Amino acid sequence: MFDFTETSVRLPRNPQLVRSQTIWAIAFTHGCTVFATYLFLTWMPSYLQAQKG
Repeated sequence: MFDFTETSVRLPRNPQLVRSQTIWAIAFTHGCTVFATYLFLTWMPSYLQAQKG
């Protein structure tokens, strides 16, 4: 079907990016936001329905 050996995407190797505190802060904040969104959209409605009827 497809041959991706020649056209594969290569990620840039930049060790400064991994060492950057700003990038880690952005990644952490994004993870917290995704978790909170998941919590409010999935668990919270069923919890409120069970508790409040």
